[in-house]
Amino acid sequence: MDEKIVDSFIVRVQKVDEEKKRIKVVHVQQGEERIVESLEEAYHCMCQMLDSAKDKGGS
Repeated sequence: MDEKIVDSFIVRVQKVDEEKKRIKVVHVQQGEERIVESLEEAYHCMCQMLDSAKDKGGS
């Protein structure tokens, strides 16, 4: 099984205070990062980052 990882993400949940958490999404290959409020937003954010990486001539 010889797989090549083309795109990967780091997703980190950061606790701002007792009530609020945020999610930091980092696209490892592009160095792009965004901060969102929910896992659903994080998923859409990752999809957008993948699309923009393709547009830039990436994977």
